[in-house]
Amino acid sequence: FPGQTLDAGPLAGVGHSVGMAIAAQLARPGKQVFVMLGDGGIGVGGMDIETAVRHKLPIVFLVYNNSSWMGIGARQFLFDDEMPSWDMVPGIRYDRMFEAVGCYGEHVEDPADIRPALERAFNSGKTSVINVVVDDRVVHPMMTSPMMGQFLLWRAWDDLNENARRLAEPVFRMLGLIK
Repeated sequence: FPGQTLDAGPLAGVGHSVGMAIAAQLARPGKQVFVMLGDGGIGVGGMDIETAVRHKLPIVFLVYNNSSWMGIGARQFLFDDEMPSWDMVPGIRYDRMFEAVGCYGEHVEDPADIRPALERAFNSGKTSVINVVVDDRVVHPMMTSPMMGQFLLWRAWDDLNENARRLAEPVFRMLGLIK
């Protein structure tokens, strides 16, 4: 039915999914609500998971944990050779963090363990956090596309390294910032 899947779209909204999941569960009590969010998203909106616990909402959150903002850390050379790391503290156990507020939690490192962990989470009847550790070198193709040039607009063209110029050129040309 329409509205069964809620998505931020291709621009990867960060942190919005926790509130959307709470609203979805309240709108359709008893229906399964599943959220896949990154570690950046849980950093931005994750504390509202406590709201779901407090209201006994059986939402399952799967955290895509690559210890990085969209895998950018592994691709920082595209932006600036000297830029400080955007990576997060590696190995954060979001499952344990949210068990402390009453969630069911699991930690997964083997892809074969994801489905059984999800089944246990749904069967727990509790707000759940499944922390799935993933390879930070695997990123969405968007991360190496010219679209990433929009993130470089805060820099002067002359200050960009060769890799960053390759990404930024279509955006800078479109905006008339270079000829």
